[in-house]
Amino acid sequence: MCSVDCEPETYGQNCADNCSDNCNGICDHVTGHCSCKAGYSGPKCATDLSDFPVELVSGVSTGVLILLIALIMIVVLLTRKNKAKRDQERCDAVTNVRPPNISIDGKSQHDTAKHPETEQNSLSLSSETPCVPVLEEAVYSNMQDLPPVEYTGTTIALTQLQGYVMSKSAEENYFIVEFKIIPYGLQHPNTAATATMNAGKNRYKDTYAYDHSRVVLNTVDGNEGSDYINACFIEGFNKKRAYIASQGPTETMMDDFWRMIWQYDISTVVMVTNLVEMGKMKCLRYWPLEVGSQKDFQAITTTFIFMEEFTDYTVRKLKLSHKDKPSVSRVVTNFHYTAWPDKDVPASTSSLLHFWRRVRAHDPDK
Repeated sequence: MCSVDCEPETYGQNCADNCSDNCNGICDHVTGHCSCKAGYSGPKCATDLSDFPVELVSGVSTGVLILLIALIMIVVLLTRKNKAKRDQERCDAVTNVRPPNISIDGKSQHDTAKHPETEQNSLSLSSETPCVPVLEEAVYSNMQDLPPVEYTGTTIALTQLQGYVMSKSAEENYFIVEFKIIPYGLQHPNTAATATMNAGKNRYKDTYAYDHSRVVLNTVDGNEGSDYINACFIEGFNKKRAYIASQGPTETMMDDFWRMIWQYDISTVVMVTNLVEMGKMKCLRYWPLEVGSQKDFQAITTTFIFMEEFTDYTVRKLKLSHKDKPSVSRVVTNFHYTAWPDKDVPASTSSLLHFWRRVRAHDPDK
């Protein structure tokens, strides 16, 4: 064995071999092994790493991508196939109960003159109406063994209501058609509302109180028209005149509004509009500004005695006194639901149900 070191950059027998150019410094004078420069590997730094990782990663990435696409396509195809099968099974199980003689096409037996939009948006029900699957939900105990639906006009027994809704939901256009045949617009005489002396008491030109159901106020000083307010009685389940529906008070009807509250001994006022919605005045504030303050009207003085605010509604209590009976006072509770958006519906039914329960707890008879 040679005991003499080779010249730098040489190695092997008789120092006949040169060290690799990729060595980072001198190599071993016997084996030629060395520390490699960046981008090279191997005992003698003969392996170039610059191209190897790119090709490897590119190849692996391409293979994984193709595999993922194939798996996604398989899952989509299987899902569609299974969904179509389930939908067909549900359609086969649904009993089609269709309304008798309902067709909106400009020639139906219904008066389409009351529905000018039906000529452009004609809808009809036929045996070719596609089956629309009902969303599957958990079956609760009270949903099992529903009685058969017996449809007679617009009367549906409460015990059959759920089964009726479920069966009709399978028909694509049924509820759309039902909605379109509901009469709309003014349906009854409204001579008092349209009288000249009362024109300024109506907030909207097409929303009037009907003569047969309007709230009639006591006449003031014999003035013609002082008995009118844009408010109507509504029937309850056990009472003919259980409720009063009124438009939001305007400046010209503010005194009449409080006269109505006093005359009909109303103790609960439920309000579902905000004072201003979408930049438009919907209702004037008919209560004092803050708790402890008073506000005088023509015959009534209101005192703000209590307020409780919640996320979706506010409860106010007002004490009323009449100028002709100063020793007599009454308390009116105002429930104001503030989460009902203009020309829309609340985002959730939970807050509305909570509000309704709060009103019922205060006035169980209503």
